[in-house]
Amino acid sequence: MKNVSKFAIYLLAIVLLVALLTPATGTAAASKSAKTSKPFSYNVNKQIHKSLPTFRFAVKGTYDGSDYHTKTITVTQNNGQKLIQKISFVEAESYEKTNLIFEDMNFDGYLDFRVMMFMPAGPNVPYHYYLWDAKTSKFVKNK
Repeated sequence: MKNVSKFAIYLLAIVLLVALLTPATGTAAASKSAKTSKPFSYNVNKQIHKSLPTFRFAVKGTYDGSDYHTKTITVTQNNGQKLIQKISFVEAESYEKTNLIFEDMNFDGYLDFRVMMFMPAGPNVPYHYYLWDAKTSKFVKNK
């Protein structure tokens, strides 16, 4: 019984030591990374349907040194002269700068797009899905 007690004490000491040596990940760490974030941007030109002109997707966000956080996607045509719509994100992060993926997700013949919400620990990655609505000529968030 004494060996079990000693083992429990050693185990507790190791857990406490690891906790003390692990950097904090709370509010202070989040505000520190927000202060060191740098802006990033890139453009993607894409024709989402043969009957439509090429759209420009202007992606803007911040990079905190390890993750890219997409903040807005502005969709325009005529080389940025005509605004189609501006989409804002509260949560959209990725390891990669180019977090914009095009595909026809609802099989209507128009390319839709998705943006990763966050990076989970497991293999199931959640996305924000935006489907082209031909009636309104806008992308609509799929819920």
